[in-house]
Amino acid sequence: MQGIACSKGSACQSGSSQASHVLTELLSDTSRAANAIRFSLAHTNQAEEIDYAVNQLCALIGK
Repeated sequence: MQGIACSKGSACQSGSSQASHVLTELLSDTSRAANAIRFSLAHTNQAEEIDYAVNQLCALIGK
């Protein structure tokens, strides 16, 4: 949406409704891990693209 590619989990968890086991370990909280969003970046991404994604996310959640 809005030209931004993101995911709720890793590629290897495609179709799974369970939280990532890695995020669950890192966050020590299953509910936070279940609501995490993953953004993938490459060396070709520019600061303006990241700013755009952050601004779109903030607008979406009303901040």
